[in-house]
Amino acid sequence: MIYRGSKFLKNLVSYVTILTTLLCIFYSLILIDKLQSQPLESSQIKSDPHYVWGEAEAAKREKARHQAEYNLMTKIQVSMNISITDIQSEHMDSTEIVQKMYTGMTLRGLQRIYKKQNPKWDVLAYIHEDSLKASFHSRRKKILSYVATGYTLLEQDKIGDALRNFYWAYLLMRAYPYDLTGQGIPGIENKIHLQVLLQNIINRILQTISVQAEKCYKEGNVAIAPLRFIYKEQPIRHLNFVYYSGQGNEYVPLDATDNGSIDIPLYDTPTSRIRKLTLIVEYAYKSEMENDDSIKQLNDIFTSTSFNNLKNVTLVFPWIPPPAEAKKESPPSPIVPKTEALEVLYGNRYDTNRFLEVLEQYKKLGILKYGQRKKFGTGKGCYVAVANNSSVADILYFNGKEYIEVKSNNKYKNLHNTFSGKRVIWIREEQ
Repeated sequence: MIYRGSKFLKNLVSYVTILTTLLCIFYSLILIDKLQSQPLESSQIKSDPHYVWGEAEAAKREKARHQAEYNLMTKIQVSMNISITDIQSEHMDSTEIVQKMYTGMTLRGLQRIYKKQNPKWDVLAYIHEDSLKASFHSRRKKILSYVATGYTLLEQDKIGDALRNFYWAYLLMRAYPYDLTGQGIPGIENKIHLQVLLQNIINRILQTISVQAEKCYKEGNVAIAPLRFIYKEQPIRHLNFVYYSGQGNEYVPLDATDNGSIDIPLYDTPTSRIRKLTLIVEYAYKSEMENDDSIKQLNDIFTSTSFNNLKNVTLVFPWIPPPAEAKKESPPSPIVPKTEALEVLYGNRYDTNRFLEVLEQYKKLGILKYGQRKKFGTGKGCYVAVANNSSVADILYFNGKEYIEVKSNNKYKNLHNTFSGKRVIWIREEQ
């Protein structure tokens, strides 16, 4: 009996000890939770380097909150090496730009302190750096996924799909505030910042794409241009491009069944045996951005960022005879650059409205710009169209000193005497 009682007491003591320990842990957790739930003071947040914060005051509570969050986002943005003034457009103010940069991403752990300082509200928006990193974790995974997919598609000669993935990853990198390199990507030094790496990749792909043209043929009154798209000596299995067909901008998808070849129609009548055609290679795929607000918003912000995606190809129309050789005794004609855009514009000069439509189409393609002279500095190297309400009287080339008629080569020191009262449109082709 004594032995059994002793064992019972020992067990009882053990149970009491365990219970006491559990109660201590329980009350400790309650105390810690209570302490953690205590709101931090503004001074604590501002003095702690592990917090990012933004502060603002305004008469209305919500306005103060929005401004405080904007100030917070701006501080996050400092590490992105992006200047708001570099990307701000006439359509968006700086607050809207910052908000759009973080569309589709919730900042986990974002908190606010509201204080009513009559007659205004003072708001402090803040987030701990650990919460900030967690917020951007999904964006990091998305970026790396796009890059990996882009390389896979590139190996399959699906160049358009690869460009889309690389460009979308590039956009997301523009709104990613932490260092991210090419580590783990085959053949790439891991010290290269991923944004710079993606710029180089996209430019290299675009430079490597080549377009070959065979002799054109006719179908009725329409000229057909056979084109072949090559990447590293292999036919491209997917690529979208845009060109001006004579009736408007045509968006053309090139897929695997085409084996890199496609015949495109030209509805304007060619007037010379040889002509340049400008193609715009697609890399953004804006129509597919509708399913991803964050990428769409970033693309809207960084519209000034563009890659050299223009491809010029020489077309030959064999049914047009080559120009007769000029007589040796003929004086040399003034040099006026002959381009595809100039030829098409000249062919549409008989209707001012049509002429302006073609101008706008070429502007959208990035082939030229047009407007008043002050838009082009000295104006040297520009074309000048003089028009009335019904037609374009002439198109001239300005060499910096005099105006030269495109067809007749007549020269003018100024346009006032000959073309007084006419509308003047300055045009410059992009390089």
